[in-house]
Amino acid sequence: MIVCALTMTSLREIIKPNKKFNLIDLDEKKAVELWIICLVVVVDLIFSVIINLVIYRFGLFSWIYNITGFITPTMLAYTILYLVIIGLLMIYLGKLKPKDLGFSTSKLWQGVLIVIVGWFIIQIAGVIYSLIMSGTLKFDSYMVQSSAKLIIIKNVSQWVFNAPFEEFLFREFLITQLYLQFKNKLTNDPKSVKKSLTRSLIISQLIFSFMHIPNRILWVVSSESYTVKEIIWAAVNPLQYGVLIILGLTFALLYHRTDNIFIVIGIHSLFNEPNSLFFPRWIGSILIYVLAIILILFYPFFISKLSKEKEIVTKEDIIL
Repeated sequence: MIVCALTMTSLREIIKPNKKFNLIDLDEKKAVELWIICLVVVVDLIFSVIINLVIYRFGLFSWIYNITGFITPTMLAYTILYLVIIGLLMIYLGKLKPKDLGFSTSKLWQGVLIVIVGWFIIQIAGVIYSLIMSGTLKFDSYMVQSSAKLIIIKNVSQWVFNAPFEEFLFREFLITQLYLQFKNKLTNDPKSVKKSLTRSLIISQLIFSFMHIPNRILWVVSSESYTVKEIIWAAVNPLQYGVLIILGLTFALLYHRTDNIFIVIGIHSLFNEPNSLFFPRWIGSILIYVLAIILILFYPFFISKLSKEKEIVTKEDIIL
């Protein structure tokens, strides 16, 4: 309930007509035709089914890990997704440039810095947690039992493949393009910005949650024994889709408030792989989510204050 309340508070803040503290301006983005948006969604759904229920299910790409000892089926599958959906559909057919998808060197380093600082703060909290709970500095069992190689592979899979692809598709591309489509159809409506943004946020994150259906079915069919009822429940379970929608909205709001896709990629990656040295993984993920909410609520104010301070310093330099 607390998570829902925080997310809804952030959503109400963003869709206010006063965009003073919303750093991103979707109206400046380049639009693609509607058929390209539909094609991207359909192709991604097809790939999601094939990758999860065929490639992962039957281990068709396992040979590459056996040969390399590092490259996993996930890495190979997402490489194909990058080439087809981002390279072919968005950039080649959609005529979008990398900057239209949020690529920026300055924002990359800004995002890396913010995420690293956030991670360090959480580790400091973990030190305090460990000392309180056990009276000594004790590493989390997952970090102790996992090999360095496994941890590196999981992090590369998240930071380079899974999280960036999902953010470029569901937060950068879909939100922007759906917003521009709705805005174009509501040109005579005085509330066009609010309505277009609300619709694009909700629809894009519904698509984000539905795209996880094949993966949730994979969880069931990967077990030694399962029933048809369990498969159906995995596909329609409202609780898991509610969680995915809330997460998707949170990442979407974070992008909207920071105008930095790399911050969102970092938070998304840490949520999936929190790398908590002293916290259990689930606590680490919760704290990363809290960090996302804090950034949503306060990042624009911090940037606004920082800009004013820089402006004052610049004026003083001119006077001197």
